[in-house]
Amino acid sequence: MEKLQKENEETKQNITSLLQENEHLRSTTELLNVRLSSMNEILSIQETELIKFQTKFTKGNSSQGESLLTKWREKVFALLVQLKSQEIIHEKEERNGRAQVSVTCLAMFSWCKSLKIKLLIVNKIK
Repeated sequence: MEKLQKENEETKQNITSLLQENEHLRSTTELLNVRLSSMNEILSIQETELIKFQTKFTKGNSSQGESLLTKWREKVFALLVQLKSQEIIHEKEERNGRAQVSVTCLAMFSWCKSLKIKLLIVNKIK
């Protein structure tokens, strides 16, 4: 019976560590995807705005325009990454809540199973 309890504890620890590793890998993947999609969005917006900008201003003012465009690109990128990061954090918090419920359910199941085994042993003794 002690062996079963040890195996049960080891299994719970293993599940918990695997859930944490899975969450870490998922988070890393999501952040990389956010960066990639943000860059694609930025490039699309920049191309559109650059065409508008080039038609509006003459070539004599190009250095000032390039500086302004560079600053604008940096700000847009920062804002997109911030927005996506907040979405990921929110989703991660929701998943962590669900994972905690799963671990609690597993622990309750294990406890009920061990209680059932104890009751069977007690009934056999009587």
